[in-house]
Amino acid sequence: MATSYWPREKMYQFEKLTVWKESVELIKLTYKIVGKFPNEEKFSLSSQIQRAIVSVSLNIAEGKGCQSDKEFAKFLFISLRSLHEAVAGMKIAEELQYINTDELLIFYSDSESLGAQIRSFIKKLKSNS
Repeated sequence: MATSYWPREKMYQFEKLTVWKESVELIKLTYKIVGKFPNEEKFSLSSQIQRAIVSVSLNIAEGKGCQSDKEFAKFLFISLRSLHEAVAGMKIAEELQYINTDELLIFYSDSESLGAQIRSFIKKLKSNS
């Protein structure tokens, strides 16, 4: 029978990955920024950006469960594409004046850092193959 608590000494392998932890931090930032969007964007641009940024983390986690480094790398490429989608959405939000340039620059900086980590991880996995 399942317990009613989550024993933190037990972790899935993806939870140990720095790149996954960083992706979760970017989710937090994204939700904070998107929360300022106008109400009429709730089910449009804001929702699309949120889905894209969450997809980054979910694909890292799903990829970690793969049987090979080559397959894991494919999921990391999907994560990168989702990250680009989220960045494009934030740029659109700035153009629509839903966010200011400073917020966009913070998001860009954190996104660039995460993207570099993902690309580095892909390179490492490819060298293992």
